[in-house]
Amino acid sequence: SYAIITSSAPRSSLAQSVAYLQSTTIAATAVGPLIGGLVADRVGGRPGFFVASALCLAGLMLIAFAFHNPVHSKASQAPDPADGGMMQAARVLLPVVILLFLVQLIDRTFQPLIPAFVEELGGAVEGIGFWSGLTFSLAGAATALSANVAARLSRRYPPLRILTVCLCGGALLSAPIS
Repeated sequence: SYAIITSSAPRSSLAQSVAYLQSTTIAATAVGPLIGGLVADRVGGRPGFFVASALCLAGLMLIAFAFHNPVHSKASQAPDPADGGMMQAARVLLPVVILLFLVQLIDRTFQPLIPAFVEELGGAVEGIGFWSGLTFSLAGAATALSANVAARLSRRYPPLRILTVCLCGGALLSAPIS
């Protein structure tokens, strides 16, 4: 999805286009745990997998019948690997890839701990799925909002400054949790 957006969106609106895609992805991630928590509390975990399977099938049908590849101009084609363009791009992107890996690792590390922490706070098993899902959903909504704010800020400030401020803020907000 990101490759399609970056190769087909106009340069002037690229940051906002990526932010919209990220917001949509995060919004689905935010709503999913809430619905999954409700399903787990009401009917158990196994039916949730059938719902997920049906949603995957719906996504497949949507892609198969509604998606059309964007038309590319010659100027937007990928660089020729013989020019060293791919290697140069890989060297430039490597720090970003490592950073994204670390940020996702941090995010995914907290997810298995949330239900245990909710159980510890509440003391009862009833409703853990809902409260855990709500916690994930609120975090996802905050992430979607911050993606759009960062995209708007990127029009005025360099991405490195925005990323530095976000990572420092994340460190400051995560420290009290530990």
